[in-house]
Amino acid sequence: LEYQSLYFEDHLVQKKYYAMVYGNIEPDYLCLDAAISYHPSKYTKRHIDPNGQSATTHVHVIQRFNSKTWVRLEPITGRTHQLRVHLASIQHPIIGDALYAPDKPSSQSLCLQSYFLRFRHPSQNQDYQFTIPCELT
Repeated sequence: LEYQSLYFEDHLVQKKYYAMVYGNIEPDYLCLDAAISYHPSKYTKRHIDPNGQSATTHVHVIQRFNSKTWVRLEPITGRTHQLRVHLASIQHPIIGDALYAPDKPSSQSLCLQSYFLRFRHPSQNQDYQFTIPCELT
């Protein structure tokens, strides 16, 4: 975990995700830059806090539907629950997120899929990249 934290701080890990969120996000691109910390009353939850750790997420709209939006997410930092907290903070929580959207109808699972990971191996000094194809069905 220490390697992971340092790699994110030095921007040596790149991750990308697909998510289906509630509502229609406007515009086509957002940069969410809001610090995150532990929730004051629920230890397992995080929340936006100007005194927390900095966190940045890039949001790219792929397709809008009647009451939801399919997005590509690129976290620049690696905070716990970062994507979930950032999207909930703009009133577009991830579908199926019982922790950050408890008042919304829940699906069987969180509609969040990691599809891309790139990093430099710490001891081999070699770049690794993994991609999983993901289609909207």
